[in-house]
Amino acid sequence: MDEFYDFEAAKKGLVELATQREGEIYNALATTKMMGYSVQQFYNPTTWRIVKESDNPTAREECVLRLHGILSELDLPPVSRQSLQPKKQLPHLRQQVGITLLDSKLETSYMDKLLVVYHFLCRAHRNGFVAKWGPSEFRDYVQLNAHSRYFTSGNYAKFTESVPFRPMVDPDNALSNVSGTDLVHGTDNVVDYLRLVRETGQIYYEETNPASFRVGDIVELEISPMALGVKGNSEAKFTLILRSIIMLDDSHSIHATFARAKASMPRLVPAIKLIRKTASDEKEERDVIIARRGVALLNIERQGDESDMNITN
Repeated sequence: MDEFYDFEAAKKGLVELATQREGEIYNALATTKMMGYSVQQFYNPTTWRIVKESDNPTAREECVLRLHGILSELDLPPVSRQSLQPKKQLPHLRQQVGITLLDSKLETSYMDKLLVVYHFLCRAHRNGFVAKWGPSEFRDYVQLNAHSRYFTSGNYAKFTESVPFRPMVDPDNALSNVSGTDLVHGTDNVVDYLRLVRETGQIYYEETNPASFRVGDIVELEISPMALGVKGNSEAKFTLILRSIIMLDDSHSIHATFARAKASMPRLVPAIKLIRKTASDEKEERDVIIARRGVALLNIERQGDESDMNITN
């Protein structure tokens, strides 16, 4: 986002869309009360997740919250063979986004709610077990970050059921080809890329290409807040795990792209016409002047003759 991006229009659009969506969804971060949830530890890898009971007595429903913002940073699929990192870095390869709220009223609301969630996790452990957390920055604004790794790796991989990569995420099979017993793409690594569609009073989602997202787009994120075990599980790190990105409005980034392209176009200067005079041109000009003088003299003589005739009569 630069001087061609209309920050005020985007901020207004963000607040309007967030307000509208909060009335349409049940798990909006801004309105959640965390009722019925508890913290439960899971293993392989070690995480502490916020869950509640489900219809299945042997399963728990994970807390998934929705929040809205403007994309200010992104590293998303597709992944090509050329962009793959060295193999030792593959376990850390991730899809990630940052969203900003442009100092709108959402900023205070979201930060207050995320701190409630953070302390909800903290209170399930001894004091200081979950490391301190705070947002990052974009320009002078708050930025919230969420990510999801492409793989579950190491010893944890053998406890993970593999699922195929979606074609728009891995079109060249670059990720599929490096998958193995120690690198597994499981359900916990899947991110949905969607577009919200409103049509004849109906609302639905359609799958979209992750490459279509741009900085400046207004989006809805689904995230799972959790604490990840680090340093041999001697402490935990509060993290927002990305579950889906939903495109709400890409018009602001498109307008900025057009304005940027228009400004970079060369200004058209009228071409200077080249005039060349030769001796023949000068002769033609003299002939024209002589001819015009002849016509003028002839007109004078005619007028004189007409005057003489009038006097005689």
